Amino acid sequence: MSAYENGKNNPTINMLIDIADKCKVSLDWLAGSSDYTLGFLSMRDFVLFMYELAMKKIGFEIIVEDKFLNNDIETDGNKWNVKLVFFGNDKEYTFNADVCNILKELSENLYDLEAYSIIKEQFDSMKNKSVEYYSLPLTQKKKIEERPRYEIIKKENLVFERKWFTIAKLFRRIKMNKELYTLIKTYIEENSKVSNISKPDIDFETTYKIIEFLKKNKDNLDKNIQDSITLDNGYMVKIDWLNNFPHSTKEVGYIMSFKEAGDILLEYSKGVMADYMFYSVVFNYMQYLELTLKRILSKNNKQIPFTHNINDLWNNTKPVIINKLTQDEITIIDSIITSIFPINQTSMDFRYKTDKQGKDNIANTYRLDLYVVKIWIDVYDAIIYDIYNT
Repeated sequence: MSAYENGKNNPTINMLIDIADKCKVSLDWLAGSSDYTLGFLSMRDFVLFMYELAMKKIGFEIIVEDKFLNNDIETDGNKWNVKLVFFGNDKEYTFNADVCNILKELSENLYDLEAYSIIKEQFDSMKNKSVEYYSLPLTQKKKIEERPRYEIIKKENLVFERKWFTIAKLFRRIKMNKELYTLIKTYIEENSKVSNISKPDIDFETTYKIIEFLKKNKDNLDKNIQDSITLDNGYMVKIDWLNNFPHSTKEVGYIMSFKEAGDILLEYSKGVMADYMFYSVVFNYMQYLELTLKRILSKNNKQIPFTHNINDLWNNTKPVIINKLTQDEITIIDSIITSIFPINQTSMDFRYKTDKQGKDNIANTYRLDLYVVKIWIDVYDAIIYDIYNT
């Protein structure tokens, strides 16, 4: 040791590994390139970490989901997984609340990093603050003692209830008729990349099989359809995460969805298909414009006029943002709105064929290039994005 400290000798790599192992530190920490003592160089390190964690004053439950219904079929929404569950209010384990807070903070920071809301340096800074804050040592768990039989049974019952709750959720998730499940999976696998515009490419054979199935099982028609819509094939809507975000997040989601829907539909609107797809494309863009302007008025505590007219909404919004944009930017938006929608100034014109008097909303002389419209919508969004989206 003296020779190592004086620089006369250097330990071999095997000796370094042995020292790191005995001292329970990483090689990076030993070499001075990291202040983190635990290293994950192989799955061996992960095994050691998990067994070490299990003996600390942190309580967690391991839930294994490797059994599937429907002849043990694994689906996109029901995959083999293992969960570590920490109960934050567990009185037996005082550090559990900290664990839950740490993981919650990590989840939020990872989300922000992946969404480019923060940069890597900010992420690392948040990590370092958390490391500094949670610097108390974890004490070893008490030695496992013999317990009275009634306490053991009570503990076993609690574990069983938690596992049963997980199994019950699994049953509720995959409860639909097996034959219908197979037909729907087949349809999705064969048609998920096919647009209705390309009708010759659609697998109508499976569609007719589904219709025949429904006819044969008409007594359970409602149940079969209701069960099917909760089947997760990768297209499942799950917006409960919005509970952790401000109300405005959902509002901006509405705005973005209409613009992106217009952009996606536009890709299928080339050539003659533009003649009937333009109703949906322009409706989505106009709805997007309407929501951005109403969002800005709402954000600034201004009264929202009861109208769908884009020009009227813009004229109400302009005084609110006059100091947030340059005069050139205001003029550009003015021109975009008045040039693209000089006559049809409401999304309702593209939603219904006729008005209340039975007159056609869109004249047969209507002409515009949808892709150029998208360009001007993108220009508008680039100017106004930071004002409606906080």
